[in-house]
Amino acid sequence: MHRIGQSFLIGLALATASPALLGSDRLVLSGFGTLGAVHVDQRDLFFNHPAKPRDGADRPDFGADSVLGLQASFALSDRTGATVQILSSDSYDRNYRPRVSWAFLHHDINPNLTFRAGRLRTPFFMHSESLNIGFAHPWVRPPVEVYGLNPFNDMDGVDLLFTRRVNTVDIEVQPYLGYESTLEFPDGDASLRRIQGINLNMSHGRLSGQLGYGRGRLKIRYGDPLYDLIGVLSPDTQAQLSGDDTRASFTSLGVRWDDGDLLVIAEFARRRVDRYVASADGWHLTTAYRFGPLTPFVTFARQRQSESPIPPVSGNPMLGAVVDAYLESRNQSQRSVTLGARWDIHPQTALKAEWSRVEVDKASWGAFFPNDPTSASPAGRTVKMFSLSLDFVF
Repeated sequence: MHRIGQSFLIGLALATASPALLGSDRLVLSGFGTLGAVHVDQRDLFFNHPAKPRDGADRPDFGADSVLGLQASFALSDRTGATVQILSSDSYDRNYRPRVSWAFLHHDINPNLTFRAGRLRTPFFMHSESLNIGFAHPWVRPPVEVYGLNPFNDMDGVDLLFTRRVNTVDIEVQPYLGYESTLEFPDGDASLRRIQGINLNMSHGRLSGQLGYGRGRLKIRYGDPLYDLIGVLSPDTQAQLSGDDTRASFTSLGVRWDDGDLLVIAEFARRRVDRYVASADGWHLTTAYRFGPLTPFVTFARQRQSESPIPPVSGNPMLGAVVDAYLESRNQSQRSVTLGARWDIHPQTALKAEWSRVEVDKASWGAFFPNDPTSASPAGRTVKMFSLSLDFVF
């Protein structure tokens, strides 16, 4: 991260921990967490959340969904405050090293307009603000067919929150600018820079919706064996698959109906990239019904690659086979149906269980990775997955 950004985040963290603030009623401390376990029915595969890339998993896998977050919010004045959130979850190197996921100052310019600066959540999805808070959702995790399309969950930048009530409709408009958002994964990293976007949220009684658009400059660096082998066979082809000079855009639309008993959530998202990464679309439809503390639900979801990052290679069978294998490993196309239930065992604790049947597309790995290089590709396979989680807030 840029040194100025590092200094800013460290300063906020130190302010949060100061004894004067800890003894003040201006400071609010809270937290959340998930203890999750995932079991895949095929021993040679593991679940690899596209937005949380990892390099392996145990059976059962406790790292895919488990997370612990601590948050501090404090008022510096009647109109100015700060928020810091520290998050610990499994990462690509099997390490639960805590990281700063939020760290921003906010100032109320007037009752309807708030300015924020620092590390913010990028509002790419309807549930972006609560993305890591499992207790806020009916699912063990938001459907990866949609939420795996854009893994850049937070950014260093600024935004404005403009709220207004028009007749009976509550409207929030959120333009934002980001300096950078980064992601590390096994054998590489990626960043989205010069981020620009706008998000619109509306609610009317039981119905709410979200519409968003964002774009930026994508930089991606791979270093895995398949990518290196392409470079040996053809440096020019390798250069088309990673670098620091491409544009990416992201569009999303979400609708939610919640009358206290019936809950319906539908989302659609579209990713468009000039090169390096495939363009793709995803959607999900979730229907749930509350029977007191018990909420069973069903989710249908689909992700489909719409455009490959490079055209097929011709004239060199060996290079073509390697490139095809490489592209297959980066393709997340799949369809799934999930049956699940949430049981609110306490006002601040929920137990969830899900069973998913996932059909991975041909020439795709979907949301699964082989356990080792000798394992067969997930492409074209039907995978059954069971997930269990205990979510809490405090």
